[in-house]
Amino acid sequence: MRKLKKMFVTVGVIASLTPFLAGCNSNYKEKRADELNTQITHVLKGELESQEAYDLLDFKLIGTDVAKTAFDYGVKFNGVASLSNGESAYASLNYSIPSTEFLKLEKRSSAKQVYNLLDKIVQQYKPVSYSITPVTNLVNINDAFVKNAPTPFKGYNIKDALVYNLAAPEFNDEDKTISFDVKTLMEVDKVKIKPGWGLCVGFSGPVCFGFGMPIAVHSNGTFTTIDKYVIKVDDKTYEAMKANPKAIYDACAEKINGKNNLEMKADRKLTSYVTYDEADLLDIEDIHSLNNDLSR
Repeated sequence: MRKLKKMFVTVGVIASLTPFLAGCNSNYKEKRADELNTQITHVLKGELESQEAYDLLDFKLIGTDVAKTAFDYGVKFNGVASLSNGESAYASLNYSIPSTEFLKLEKRSSAKQVYNLLDKIVQQYKPVSYSITPVTNLVNINDAFVKNAPTPFKGYNIKDALVYNLAAPEFNDEDKTISFDVKTLMEVDKVKIKPGWGLCVGFSGPVCFGFGMPIAVHSNGTFTTIDKYVIKVDDKTYEAMKANPKAIYDACAEKINGKNNLEMKADRKLTSYVTYDEADLLDIEDIHSLNNDLSR
């Protein structure tokens, strides 16, 4: 597991520069993501037209998950979508890409470098699969599962998070259990204030450099987690959920919010650091803006 990166910020000085610098990068990345959304929507729409009874109306990217396999890279564009039947869904478009395409890309490569490659993948390669998981309400489902996701590291808080991918349910007819995976994209953070060297103001007024001014020591990083949910229901509910899988996620969300007595358990299966820092939009988007921006 890669170590969490640390940042040392002198309180009130360097921190004041952050919003301006972050804003420039965010605007550029948001523009590139919008362009990529258009391309993915076109490709994903073509995939659904030949396979599904409904069409894709729009797709909004949450982030791109990149994982090294035996010889190639698995590339998964994760996001939310609107469908012609009026439903909203979590969606992904999946590729298998030769490892040679990633030789010049590093974890902290710029947004320009990352999105240049992501554009190339969608433009020049054919997807190997896709997933569409309809839900009743994107905001409610996201907020519930994010609320229930534990921090992956002791002593670290979840600063921001989005459901990254929601798997279709698997049904066990023998014991009437239903299971599915929830993949969450999260930024974790731990802040410790300690004295250190920095700017200060002397008793007589002039600015000086000395020891004693508090320094905020940030340890943070962005990770993905996979939690496996398993619920057990009676025969009648089981058959109803088979006919309407969206009800499964609704029931789990209600359980998390204390509104029913569903028999449910969730186990953490995997925690991994993101492959490329600029490949996701966690620093720009939230589930409300993603949902509101979908064309319907």
